[in-house]
Amino acid sequence: MRHPNVLGLTHAADTPAYVIIVTDFCDGGGLDDSLARIKAAGQRLSDRACRGIAASLLRGLAYLHEKGVIHRDVKPANVLVQSPSTPSARGSAEALPLIRIADFGLAKFADRTGTRCGTPLYMAPELLAGLGYDSRADTFAAGVILHELLTGQLPWTVPRRGGMASLKEQILATGRPGFELPLPAGVVLKPASPGSAPPSTSLTHPLTPGAPVEVSEAGWSLVKQLVCPESDRLTAAEALLHPWIAASVSGQAASSAQATHLQRLTAAATVAPVVVGHARPLGRSKDAAAGAVDGGPAASPPTPLPSDEPGAGHPTGRRRSKRGRTDEGSAEDAPSVRPRRAHDTANSGAAPSSPRPAGKPAAAPDQESCAAPVRRQQR
Repeated sequence: MRHPNVLGLTHAADTPAYVIIVTDFCDGGGLDDSLARIKAAGQRLSDRACRGIAASLLRGLAYLHEKGVIHRDVKPANVLVQSPSTPSARGSAEALPLIRIADFGLAKFADRTGTRCGTPLYMAPELLAGLGYDSRADTFAAGVILHELLTGQLPWTVPRRGGMASLKEQILATGRPGFELPLPAGVVLKPASPGSAPPSTSLTHPLTPGAPVEVSEAGWSLVKQLVCPESDRLTAAEALLHPWIAASVSGQAASSAQATHLQRLTAAATVAPVVVGHARPLGRSKDAAAGAVDGGPAASPPTPLPSDEPGAGHPTGRRRSKRGRTDEGSAEDAPSVRPRRAHDTANSGAAPSSPRPAGKPAAAPDQESCAAPVRRQQR
């Protein structure tokens, strides 16, 4: 899988002690670190920057969902920031950075599943309740991230005592019919006026103590269509058609620095790799054959982990996070090194074939299992 907004895997190797993966290098770190630095400097992201980040995140999710992958742990710590590659764009305060989705440790090839996993602050209500969910669980998490980008705060308030119970109740409330996300305290909506001055091209604005935070009505309308019940929630592909996001796409096309950067990536330009080694017990391997999926050279296929459901087979990008995640999944959700094939009976649950008794003719080949027919020997 190759997409400008998905962290690429360039190489993988399996050694007796480690599984080593080589990924694209993102010099900006995680989006959570970037937000913390901006807040510590007494600033906030501009509407243009929020729009560009949301558009990049939704494009990456739409690509993954089209390929049948549910990420299941979308959060700022798993969204990496990469600076523009050209020197002129890197020194510009107007050039948007490239956003890339990383950490596919919980990703799964599925149309719909039911295992609870992920980070509670960004879990969809149907996921947290243990009900079945699909790719719209990822767009719910994207909506929570967008809420954080626009307002500077999460949609939830977590008290020190009984925090998890309160958080769960607040998230489950978003899945009830008729729910509408309230506007946080200290935030006011800014309507788009035809005669107003053109929006600023800067990526950040200074925060004025005591002054309300202005959020565009168009951006807030998208947040409400993502942080809502599953039946009303937009998919990633539908969210890309939202007028607020469409304005970001046209704005990025007008930016020569951003367009040049995207063209370099889509033309398969070489990006500086970084080697990430993951220690593991001997005899167990993970993601070592994923390089073949991403188009990069792969080492000899190792023995896959015992799993009933294959995972996305992508690099993890960065493992540590300030906000921990919870995984209540079982072996069925463990990522596999390759997608399921029809002839693969090791994971399909098919019983092993028994030896044919002497004198009994061979059975016809099974078309569904793609088993090769037995060639008769020449007498």
